[in-house]
Amino acid sequence: MQVARPLDSPQHGSRVTSSLPRFWERPAGRRRSRLALLLAVLATLAGASAGWSYLPVSYQGRVLDVDGRPVGGAVVQLWAGLRLDGTAAGNAGGRWSVSGGHRIDAHQLLATAPGYLPLSRPDPGEGSLRLVLHRLPDLEGKVVDETGAGLAGAFLVLTQPGSPSEWSARSAENGSFQLDGFLQPGTYQVQVSAPEHDGYVTTVDLQADGRFKIKPVLPRQLGTLELNTVPAGLAPLLDGKPLPGCDVTPCSVNIAIGSHVLSVTNDLYVPWSQTLVVGDHQSLPVTTTLVRKTGTLQLDAPAAGEVWIDGSQVSNGSWSGALPTGSHSVAYRSATTWPQTTSVEIGWKQQTRVGLGAVPAIVPGDQAAFLAGLDAYLRSTGGQFGIYFLDLKTGSEFGYHQDDLMEAASDIKIPVALYVFHQVEANAVKWDDKVTLEAEDFMGGTGLLQGSASAGDQFSYWDLLTLLIEQSDNTAWRTLQRVLGADTIDAYAASIGAPDCHQVDDNCTAHESGLMLARLYRGQLLNRADTATLLTVFESTVFDDRINYYLGGLTVTTSAADRDASLHPAGAAAAEYALKSGFMRCSPGSPLLH
Repeated sequence: MQVARPLDSPQHGSRVTSSLPRFWERPAGRRRSRLALLLAVLATLAGASAGWSYLPVSYQGRVLDVDGRPVGGAVVQLWAGLRLDGTAAGNAGGRWSVSGGHRIDAHQLLATAPGYLPLSRPDPGEGSLRLVLHRLPDLEGKVVDETGAGLAGAFLVLTQPGSPSEWSARSAENGSFQLDGFLQPGTYQVQVSAPEHDGYVTTVDLQADGRFKIKPVLPRQLGTLELNTVPAGLAPLLDGKPLPGCDVTPCSVNIAIGSHVLSVTNDLYVPWSQTLVVGDHQSLPVTTTLVRKTGTLQLDAPAAGEVWIDGSQVSNGSWSGALPTGSHSVAYRSATTWPQTTSVEIGWKQQTRVGLGAVPAIVPGDQAAFLAGLDAYLRSTGGQFGIYFLDLKTGSEFGYHQDDLMEAASDIKIPVALYVFHQVEANAVKWDDKVTLEAEDFMGGTGLLQGSASAGDQFSYWDLLTLLIEQSDNTAWRTLQRVLGADTIDAYAASIGAPDCHQVDDNCTAHESGLMLARLYRGQLLNRADTATLLTVFESTVFDDRINYYLGGLTVTTSAADRDASLHPAGAAAAEYALKSGFMRCSPGSPLLH
């Protein structure tokens, strides 16, 4: 039996073999060279790796808002822990690019922009980056009072529970305000205050990218002003401006508390003012009597004449006294001269002096002088006049613009009255026949029917005729005009010498009006009984303060209306001075047709 020996046994007689690589089997010198080469390669690779790790990093991209719009003015910073490695400013399109630091470091990007929340992006990675910033919340609105009017200068304060910080703003002239770009998202208490107004408190929850609106209402702290003036109907001012809610006095209005100046200023009264101090919920009564502005008027006139101011006699001869400011009519009358009228303007605290009596004297028998005096007088009064004179006994006639066509006023009722009598005499109507009033018949001005009757009421022809003349009733005129026919009445007027008297246009001439009355008086239009009846109706008119007033003792047959022109004393003066000049004669009891 043979025993095997280990291969490395020294007693083995054969060559020892090994399983080691051939590299180790080479000679020692060669092995050392190759080992050095290997170590050099490894060292080179390690050095290259270390150099790459210390190269700077680069990032780029865009900064956008939540709606995808570029955020201009953004700043992007590159941080490695607490070390700032780079900063880049974005352009108007939101684009940015930043480089710095080392690739071996852990980086994060921090993007900021005014009005936006900051954004941190850790380990951003390479490639184009999209950084989305969220806008800080906006809070805006308008501070108003209880009327909806904007409140300027209101003070707004925002606080957060548990925070000592506060944010404030003031409202603009129209009450608007805006807090944007600095409030962080969160819950805030909003307090709004203003002098002489109640306060306002609310809570708002502000979130990023949100636009929040509130409308604080601060009711005014008010008192009540009870204002009366004597006279009433005046427009007051409060602190130099019209008092809201009080166009004219008396009035009761709410006004803001505090000190105010109440005043009344106009052309008629002496300026008045009073300082008020009004408390919250206080009622303050104010009553004042205004003093009329006046000036002084001095009138120089001959003692033989009467001096009249605004229709009232104030003296015989000269007069001086205080008058309210404004325009006043002044007249002078005497037995030997034509009347004189003039208008005088009285200024506040001013003295005005006027001479009277330098007017033409009456010249009996001189028709040219009479017409010249009449013309001077009428021109001084202003207006348009047509006057026709006819002596019913002699037939002598003359006039002043007697053929000028002008508004007839109540003279237009003369042909209506004549035509009603004409129809009764022709048995076309009876005096007791009834006429029903219609809505279109009613007319303002003179007369009783407009205020006492209604559509559907019935009146006899006689009732309407007497109202037409005695009261110069416009509703009676319109009613008779409707039932008889305006064209028919015009045709009748033309047939009796008045072709220019037209009902619808209300036109006529003084000449034609006089001719109709003259023919009535002479019995040329109606029978004797009806002539006497109609003349009596004309004589019984309620308007006895016209010519009758100046010509006492004479019976005046007239048709008059309550119009400024009819109230004018020109007609009376013309008749009066025609008598004084001898161109008209009236014996006691004989009528004067006007």
